[in-house]
Amino acid sequence: MIRQASLVLALAIGLSSCALPVKTDVSQSEKSAVIKTGNDEFMHYVLTPETGPPIEYYISQSRASAPKVIYVQGSGCTAVFPLSGNGADHVSTVFSATTMARTYPVTVMVINKPYAPKTPPRDGGLARNCPKEFNDYFSLESWVSHIEKAYEHALRLPWVDARRTLVIGVSEGATVAGALAASDPRITDVAPNPGVGST
Repeated sequence: MIRQASLVLALAIGLSSCALPVKTDVSQSEKSAVIKTGNDEFMHYVLTPETGPPIEYYISQSRASAPKVIYVQGSGCTAVFPLSGNGADHVSTVFSATTMARTYPVTVMVINKPYAPKTPPRDGGLARNCPKEFNDYFSLESWVSHIEKAYEHALRLPWVDARRTLVIGVSEGATVAGALAASDPRITDVAPNPGVGST
């Protein structure tokens, strides 16, 4: 946690910038809303591409253009902000991401895995109890592609500094963070954390 916080802080106070991103065409429709989890507030976007599953992501807002942090959760199919037992409130399963958004001058983005259920599944979302469509679709390649589509959309938001992006990956997300950084030259920094953590 301390290592992640120091990396984010270093990014926020001036990591070297890279060339502006090359835009790709992602044809889709979009819906957005604000969700609250405790004292934290995130914009919630749902994109419907021409092919493939919907892309659902959450991003914090900043008053000024801020470096971007993509937080990649660990294994399983638990949604990042599932509905609580009352079906009305959202709870966070990515606590360090919400703390980062509240503490540092960055904008934090978290992407739901495709076909993740809206309410927490039994046994914390291990693959054996995930929906069939999740297990049929999910792979390293499909997940990286899904994140890239969400990232492409988020780069167009006015409060996002497109020159600087840090990817933090926790547990399974550490592998995904490395694969994402290897496939997308717009990622300027990567912080894999392969140890256990909340996912």
